[in-house]
Amino acid sequence: SLDALVVLKASGETLQLIKDVEPVLKDVCIVSKVEVVRSEGPYVESTEFNNLGIEIKKASGTKCARCWHYSEDVGANASHPLICGNCVSQIL
Repeated sequence: SLDALVVLKASGETLQLIKDVEPVLKDVCIVSKVEVVRSEGPYVESTEFNNLGIEIKKASGTKCARCWHYSEDVGANASHPLICGNCVSQIL
């Protein structure tokens, strides 16, 4: 699942609900990235959430040797070329 990018497409109250929890969604879903975008559908409706679409894609970037998340900033720190910026900040 860390190979995944989850795109949540929503509108109305559902969009606001998702935006409120967006910072933790990648950890909750155990994926490399979650994007939340405004979209007017079409949606497959459910009994739990209205106005929500879900798309799964391959995450872009390079796999971090420490956390295994795919990230665009792996190698940005020359002293730690195999890990992402988040991991660099954790070890420094």
